[in-house]
Amino acid sequence: ILEDWSLVRTKANQCGWVLSRNLVMSIPDEVAQYAEGKRITSYFDLGAVQDQEKGTKHHWLWTTASEMESFDFDSWRVFLWNRRRHRYETSYRQHDVEGYFPVHVDPADPNAFGRTFEIVTKDDDGQFRRRTFLFDGTRIHLTAKADYHPGAASNESKPSALDTTKLQAKVPRQGWFRQRWHALKRTIFGGA
Repeated sequence: ILEDWSLVRTKANQCGWVLSRNLVMSIPDEVAQYAEGKRITSYFDLGAVQDQEKGTKHHWLWTTASEMESFDFDSWRVFLWNRRRHRYETSYRQHDVEGYFPVHVDPADPNAFGRTFEIVTKDDDGQFRRRTFLFDGTRIHLTAKADYHPGAASNESKPSALDTTKLQAKVPRQGWFRQRWHALKRTIFGGA
């Protein structure tokens, strides 16, 4: 039986492994309802916004997986709170990706504009790439894209250095037909 396990850390910095199916994400129901039957694999607060009618709301980044795969997530999405309409809306969505943890979100900096985050994916050409995005409060902007080589020396000056051993252990086993099918869907329906 294949089961997903998640490494969790409590507020008291205690760590341990938990069956992923036993975890309930504490993302608000107003956002979780958009999961469309997929499993939310991670979520991050991208900042708070004040709504005069609804109080404090947050912008969210999440990753989801639709089935058990050799990679960590197959889509990611950014939700923003619309103060005028008093509801969550999708700012950006990317699906049919081979994504790997960790997703890194930079801490909020009052002197900097927006929030940045990094996502590692394996592209159709078989190369791992780390993409850096900026969330400006309404839209997502791709600010950097770099090849990522599992097993290469990590960038130790950044706290977002990725665990290369996890990527090596999760080399996707995707057949030729499935790769071509996803490429065809991206060509027809768009997507990055």
